[in-house]
Amino acid sequence: MTAAALIFCVRDIVMDIAEYTPADIGLEWIERIEKCGWKAAGILADLLREESRFDKILRGGALYILKDGEELVSFATLTGRECIDADDLYPWIGFVFTAPEYRDTDMAVG
Repeated sequence: MTAAALIFCVRDIVMDIAEYTPADIGLEWIERIEKCGWKAAGILADLLREESRFDKILRGGALYILKDGEELVSFATLTGRECIDADDLYPWIGFVFTAPEYRDTDMAVG
């Protein structure tokens, strides 16, 4: 159910990064994002649940998730709009998060 995926190996651990839109992410990953312990992740989860709101606010953006098997490692959005209303400035990187156990490793930058 992903638009694009890249599988790679870091320190003999196979990981993959996948691009999602609100239409194809699935409730399981939205709940994992929401439970990551970061207040902004709750906002992102709400936006993902309401696809039309996500598209209106973030102008057709996508969510990228880095996974270690079924574990959430990192996520970030790449969008056509952010909180600054300047149509000539894009794309925007936002909602960047790395799980604490993966920070300060070669697997993800947090």
